[in-house]
Amino acid sequence: DEYRKYSESARTAGDARGEIAGLHGHGMALRALGRFHEAISVLQAALTLLRDGEEAEWEAPVRVSLGLVFYSAGRLQDAVEAFEAVLNSPIPSLRDDPYAQNGLGLACRLSGQPERAMSLFTQSLVGLRARRDRRAEASALSNIAAVHLLDWNDTGEARRNLELAAAAQEELGDLHGLG
Repeated sequence: DEYRKYSESARTAGDARGEIAGLHGHGMALRALGRFHEAISVLQAALTLLRDGEEAEWEAPVRVSLGLVFYSAGRLQDAVEAFEAVLNSPIPSLRDDPYAQNGLGLACRLSGQPERAMSLFTQSLVGLRARRDRRAEASALSNIAAVHLLDWNDTGEARRNLELAAAAQEELGDLHGLG
C-alpha cells in the first residue's frame, strides 16, 4: 500500500520516474501476495509511462518484473515475451541484462529447453557476478543446479552449484532464499 501511495504522490508532483518506481514496487508487492492479475495491471501501467527520457532506466526492471509475474502466474509465453523484450531491446545496454537472461532461462527450462536454459543461466551468472549481486547469483546457481539435477540427472554438478549458491546466501546471512 505504501508503494501505491508513493506512486500517487509522485504522479501528483509530475514525477514520472517516481511514479514508475512506486508502481514497480507495488506490482512486486502484489506478486509476493500472489495477486498476479493485479500485479500485471500495475506493472503494465508502469510500462505506459516509459519514454526515451530519464524514465528509460526503468524499462528493464519493469519488464523483468512483469516477466516474473507472468512466470509465477503460469503464463510462460507472456513471460518469454517480457524477458525477450529486454534482451531484444533497441537500447544496447539492455540486451545483456542478466536478470532478463535468468528469467528467460526459467521459462525455457519449464518449456522443455534445458540447453537454452543452461546457456541463459550461465550468461546471467557472468553478468550478476560483474554486478556483485550475490542474491541473484545464488538464484542463478540454484537454477543451474536444477537443470543438472532434474533435466540431466547430473547429481555431482547439481551439488556443486547448490554449494556455491549456499555460500553466496550464507554471505548475505540468508539461507531462506535458496531454491
